[in-house]
Amino acid sequence: MSAPRYARSVALISLMSPLALAVAAEVSPKAQAEYLQLPDTLVQGQSPVEVAEQPSAERISSLIPATSDTASLLRDVPGVSLNGAGGFSSLPAIRGLSNDRLRIKVDGMDLVASCPNHMNPALSYVAPSNLGMLQVLAGITPVSLGGDSIGGTIVAQSQEPVFAAAGAESLNQGEVGGFWRSNNDAR
Repeated sequence: MSAPRYARSVALISLMSPLALAVAAEVSPKAQAEYLQLPDTLVQGQSPVEVAEQPSAERISSLIPATSDTASLLRDVPGVSLNGAGGFSSLPAIRGLSNDRLRIKVDGMDLVASCPNHMNPALSYVAPSNLGMLQVLAGITPVSLGGDSIGGTIVAQSQEPVFAAAGAESLNQGEVGGFWRSNNDAR
């Protein structure tokens, strides 16, 4: 671009700038007044959180002696499927979403598998015999449970500890259980 043409362009832009500012200042308040008047809106609805049908306490207590896999206690919950990962714990999936798409909370802590291949699922950290509560929330998780999971949330709580009464010297109680399983009746 030659110098005279460049000088004319700069002069034209410098003349247009004050003119553009004056027009914008004149039009802007009118446009803002017209478009900023929003009607009042009332939004009503239900929470999108869907609590899946939970296994009953009787059902869980009947399954506990027959398994060492905490996730297997969820096998009858609609929408939940289990991917076998060995004898210790299965990998749960809610409506087909699993792994990092789920939030698994054990005793209030967010747990993920410490191995990238998910060889030690989060539910393997709580024994079925020590389980106090097991809950499944399908779909998007509420912020109160941490959010950030599109598949759902599984909440597992251990049983509350039992202490001796005040002034008592000891507390004697216990529980005995067992199960047996076989791989095709191999010996």
